[in-house]
Amino acid sequence: KSNSFCTLLCRASAMPHLRVVVGKAGTAAEALARVRDPPADGFGAVYYKLTPAHGSERISAKKRLIAIHTESGREVTDGAAVRQELGLASDDMLLAAGDVPKGWELFIQSTSANRVLKKGQVILAEHVTSSATPAAEAAAPAKKQAGTTKRSRESKADAGGPARAATHRPKDSASKAAATGDRRPVWRGGRPPAPA
Repeated sequence: KSNSFCTLLCRASAMPHLRVVVGKAGTAAEALARVRDPPADGFGAVYYKLTPAHGSERISAKKRLIAIHTESGREVTDGAAVRQELGLASDDMLLAAGDVPKGWELFIQSTSANRVLKKGQVILAEHVTSSATPAAEAAAPAKKQAGTTKRSRESKADAGGPARAATHRPKDSASKAAATGDRRPVWRGGRPPAPA
């Protein structure tokens, strides 16, 4: 049975990236969550393919790029080398799919966790390996967990300390009563109890 969300196209050991075709619109995280047999250490940076559907895309000089030669499969992964190989500007630029030379695919690093990917769009995800060098980890952009703040991550880290207790909020009144030691009867909806 084929995966309805994404299709695995290529997983060659020589390529440090997983190539995925998005089967249903959504974020990169949703697409990668559906990949069968993902790397044990997860995925790193995600790159999306520049297509005519994007129109013109503003690409900053700091953005990481990957170029793949379609015939040979050769990858150019260094941003400066990609720009030189494809004859692109070395600073900020406005780029359309038609500006990429024939025979090349250009992938742009997605720095937004909420970027919406369209059905049929191709993405590359870096394989994360436990043997990653500290220099490579330092060069990679820090990832923020969705829906978290520094304070909530700190309180989760000190499992059960005062910060954890202060941020924990039970969802229903019965749990709240149990957590605070309140022994009064809990109203569970419906008609309110008559005053005594």
